[in-house]
Amino acid sequence: MDNLKDTQKDFLTGFYTREHLTSELDRRITDANIHNEKFSILLIDIDHFKKINDKHGHLWGDEFLKFIGSTLRLTLEDKGLIFRYGGDEFVVLFSTNDPKEAFLLAKQFNLVVRNRPFLFNGRLFKITISCGLATFPKNGTTPEKLMEAADKALYFSKRFGRNTTTLAGKIGFYKVRIALVVFLEICFIAGLAFFVHSYFFQDTFRRFLAKIPVSRILSTGVKADTTVVLKSGQVISGKIVDEDRKKLVMEVSLGRGSCTMNIEKSLIQSITHHESENKE
Repeated sequence: MDNLKDTQKDFLTGFYTREHLTSELDRRITDANIHNEKFSILLIDIDHFKKINDKHGHLWGDEFLKFIGSTLRLTLEDKGLIFRYGGDEFVVLFSTNDPKEAFLLAKQFNLVVRNRPFLFNGRLFKITISCGLATFPKNGTTPEKLMEAADKALYFSKRFGRNTTTLAGKIGFYKVRIALVVFLEICFIAGLAFFVHSYFFQDTFRRFLAKIPVSRILSTGVKADTTVVLKSGQVISGKIVDEDRKKLVMEVSLGRGSCTMNIEKSLIQSITHHESENKE
């Protein structure tokens, strides 16, 4: 399979160049059509490589590229042909005819990069990559269509979290799964907010109101027909909405809204019922 010459390789990484990828893909597609076989290509991109160049300079960037190149060589060199596609992008043309095996190899490479330490100029760096995997003939029957499919899968990996490998044929499935997860998270947050508001918050708020000095309670919006004087000297005006042997439940206003207060009868000194002042 390796019928390309060393003179056709990239000087920095030692891999074949982009110019020779298309011709090799053409040859592989012809062989696959003759033998009714499948094959896969992997498009690789270093996460946040532009930030690395902007922060440390291009010389450091070259070292990062060499590091990824050496990791590719250690992990996948005997699994197919490797090309430097351009910038910080690489392509692996797998020799296996099994798409599942190609996907496992891609995930293995992703894991190796993530866990392999990179020590440079006395500093330890953690590098991650995003990948897109496309398979002939399912995702494309020409070199252009295959690369387009792999590029879309790579873009999906970078858009939704990076540090992963996306299958070109399952982007739709991944989108539905992500939408479902987001929907469930929204439902959980909304349900939690409803629970807190309906039970914990209201109960806590009522307890808080019971401790507020009566002079700070504004009886607006509720038609007060009862005044309760507590043994502590506090005076509460409002409307009795419920009562039993041990407590009164009064509705009072606080600002723009109203609320109910539970008043223990043992704390009450006197109760006065009165007619509305607006009665003609």
